[in-house]
Amino acid sequence: MQQIEQRGDYIIKTNQLLGQGSFGRVLQCYKKVNQDVLYCMKILMKPNISEKKIRNTLEAELKIFKQLKDIYSDNLVKLIDHIETDDEFCFVMELCDDDLEKLFSKYKKNNKWFNRQEQFNMIRQILKGAQILRKKKIVHRDIKPQNILVKVLNPNQIDQKRIFKLADFGFSKTLNDIYEQQDMSRVGTYNYLAPEIYYKDQFFSGKCDIYSYGILFHQILFYRRYPEQYNTQQQLHNFFQRIKEDPFKCEIVEDQDGKLVADLIEKMILYDQNKRISFEDLFQYEIILLKDPLFQPMTQINKIQKIDEDNQQIFQRIYTILDNLYRKSMLCKTIAEEFSKLNQQDNINILKIQYIIKQIGFQEIKRGFAMIHQIISDFLPIIFELCDVPHFISLLKLYFQDNNNKQQELSQKIKMEFFSQQKTLTNDISNIKFKIYQQKQQQNISNITKDDQIFSLETLIEKQQIEVLCEQLQNLIDSKQTCEIINNYDIDFLKKIKQIPTIESRFDFFEYKLYKSDQIFQY
Repeated sequence: MQQIEQRGDYIIKTNQLLGQGSFGRVLQCYKKVNQDVLYCMKILMKPNISEKKIRNTLEAELKIFKQLKDIYSDNLVKLIDHIETDDEFCFVMELCDDDLEKLFSKYKKNNKWFNRQEQFNMIRQILKGAQILRKKKIVHRDIKPQNILVKVLNPNQIDQKRIFKLADFGFSKTLNDIYEQQDMSRVGTYNYLAPEIYYKDQFFSGKCDIYSYGILFHQILFYRRYPEQYNTQQQLHNFFQRIKEDPFKCEIVEDQDGKLVADLIEKMILYDQNKRISFEDLFQYEIILLKDPLFQPMTQINKIQKIDEDNQQIFQRIYTILDNLYRKSMLCKTIAEEFSKLNQQDNINILKIQYIIKQIGFQEIKRGFAMIHQIISDFLPIIFELCDVPHFISLLKLYFQDNNNKQQELSQKIKMEFFSQQKTLTNDISNIKFKIYQQKQQQNISNITKDDQIFSLETLIEKQQIEVLCEQLQNLIDSKQTCEIINNYDIDFLKKIKQIPTIESRFDFFEYKLYKSDQIFQY
C-alpha cells in the first residue's frame, strides 16, 4: 500500500526512498494537481542542520540554485521549489534515474564499458554543465561520479538517450574571478581533490574543478580507474609528489582518438594549477565539438576546396543540420495544428501552450534561415563560444554555391516556412493578448507577469532561447489550470505534447551525427 505525506503543494511517496544520509532523506514526490510528473524531494531536519557548517552548506546550495534558476540547461539538475516548515527544510528537484557512480557499477558488474562515442558524449554533456557554472563564476568544489546525475529519455526506445547533470551544490561558491587564487574552505572528496586543496597551505582558484573533472574523465575513459590506485590518503600524497616532479602521463588507448584523449587528461591532471588547461580552452577542445570539421578552424579553407570528396561530405553534413532544423520545426507545427482541432480555443492556457509550441518551431526554422542567409545575429548562441564563426560561414558559402537541386529544394522549404510561421505567430499574438487581458479583468488583476511577456510582438522579433521556451512550455503543461484538461486528451497526442519540451535534449544541434533525421518524427 502506498504511503504518502504532504509538504506544501507536494505529495510525498514515503515508501519511495531514493537516498538517506546523516542529515535527511530523499524521496519521490509529485504535485497535487498532476500525479504523472514525479520529482524528488530532499528533506533536511532542522535539528540536524543547526550546526553552523551544515547550515552554511545548505544555504550555499540554495544560493547557487537561485543564481541558476533563470538559466535552463539540460546538464544542470534543476531546482523546482523549496519549502520551509518549523521542523524541516525541503528541496524539490527534478527526478533522475541514476547517478554516474551507480552507472559505473552496473557496467562493471556486467563486464561492459562505454564505447568511445558514449564516453565523448558523456564528457561533452558534463562540460556543457560546467560551462554554465563558469559563466556564472561558480566553482563546484565536489566534482565526483555521485554528483553527476543521469536522466534517461525515451527508455528502451530506438532513440533512448542519457542526459548527464551536475548536481549537489552544497560546497559550491561564487567568485568574483574564477581564476583568482584565494583562501577558501577546504572541501570535497579526497580522491578527486586538487593538490592545492589537499595541501592546506596554498590558495586556490576555480581551476581546482578542472583537476577534479580530469580525474572523473579518466574514470570514464579507463574503466572507472583513478590515474593511480590510491586507496589511502598516504597513497594520494605519494601520487601528488610524483606528478609534482614529473607530470602525469596518461595511458594511450590504441584507437584513432587515443592520443587526443590522453592529451586532454594530461592537460587537466597537472599539479601546478597555473599550468592546467583553462576553462575556455577546455570548452573548445575537439572532444566537445565531436571532431566535426564544420565547427573546427582550418588554417587554409582552400584545402577543402581542392578535394571534391571532402566537399561533398561537408555539404552533406550542412544539409543534415538544415534538414533536422526543418523537421523539428515541422514537428512543432504539426502538433500545434492538432491542438487547434480539439475545440479548446477559448481556453487561454491551451492557447498559450499552442503558441509556445509554434514559437519553438519558429525558432528552429529561424536558425535554418540564418544559416541560409548567414545572419550571424540569429546563429545559435553557443556557436560563438565553441566555433570559429568565420570558418563556419566560409563553409556555408561553399555549400550554397554548390547549388544542387536537393539543397535548393530544402533551402526553399525553409524560407517558405520561415515567412509563413512568422506571419501566423504575428496573427496569434493579438488573439492571445486579448484573452490575457480578458482573463485579468475577470480576476481583477492589473499587472503583466514575466511569463505573459513572451506573448508580445517585441518578444517575437527578439532572439529567443529554445531551452527557455521549452521550460516555459513544461511549466504550462504542469500547471493546475491545464493538467486536468490535457490529461483528458488522447494518450498518444498527450505523449507528443510532452515530448516537445525535450526536443533540444533529444536532437541537439551539434550532435546531429548521433541520431538519425527520421527519429525526429518518431514518437
